[in-house]
Amino acid sequence: MTGAAKLATTINNPTEATRYMDIDLGTILAVLALLFTGPLGFIVKQMASKVDFLQQQVAEHKTHVAESYVEKDDLHRELSEIKDLIKRLFYKLENPKS
Repeated sequence: MTGAAKLATTINNPTEATRYMDIDLGTILAVLALLFTGPLGFIVKQMASKVDFLQQQVAEHKTHVAESYVEKDDLHRELSEIKDLIKRLFYKLENPKS
């Protein structure tokens, strides 16, 4: 059967035409999955790399803070020592003979 005869048969017989255009749901879902997994995978990979970068930055900042800043208890202890030193100085100034 030639191409023209086949076309004529398909046009005259609608059930024959639907047989050639019959696409099942599985095929549609497979095509859609292929279309969306590429860009979606790229987006997820980019987000994961940004999260890793931010985690590294936070870890570096924590290290910087731990190295650069004083703890609250240490500050209170040092300030207490300074206050005691100032009190002794004032005492000696007020009582020079002691």
